[in-house]
Amino acid sequence: MSRDKYAKARRAFNYFCHKSGDTVSLDEIIENTGWARSSVRTYYNKKWAGYILELVEPNMYEVCMPSELDEEEFIAHHSQIDDDIKY
Repeated sequence: MSRDKYAKARRAFNYFCHKSGDTVSLDEIIENTGWARSSVRTYYNKKWAGYILELVEPNMYEVCMPSELDEEEFIAHHSQIDDDIKY
């Protein structure tokens, strides 16, 4: 049986598509993606800030994901290695 290693990213993409233009809470993101609070905060800081979500007040975000962004591009953006990470 194959396991989709991007299942939570797909859930996030679908959730953000459904909520485009809406304000969502940190807890709603956690509930709808299955990620831990620390994971959502990390993804916001490293991947989503200003591109997928905008912080509007503490723990509240506006979904601003570009409408032309498709699931494949979202997953590629979400999973790419950041340039600032040194090994």
